[in-house]
Amino acid sequence: MQTIKTSAPTLKNNQPFTKSLANTPLTKREREIARHLVHDKLVRQQTLEEIADRLCISFHTLRTHRDNIYKKLNVHNTRELKQCLEQYHFD
Repeated sequence: MQTIKTSAPTLKNNQPFTKSLANTPLTKREREIARHLVHDKLVRQQTLEEIADRLCISFHTLRTHRDNIYKKLNVHNTRELKQCLEQYHFD
């Protein structure tokens, strides 16, 4: 399993994405997973299996994180997650 480094999406003012989400109920790891779900799934059109491989976690672990994120932010899919994160100036 090979980990590929990518640049993380940034805010409009070039602040790291995860800092803007610090005030959400998400843990640091959940914020990282949320970033990958939005960027890798919607922008890069990767499957959950590909995202899990990229993060070096199992598909089931990724799905558990995703479900917890959805519950905490009261969203039901990745598009709703993206809309929710846009409130935190995600670009």
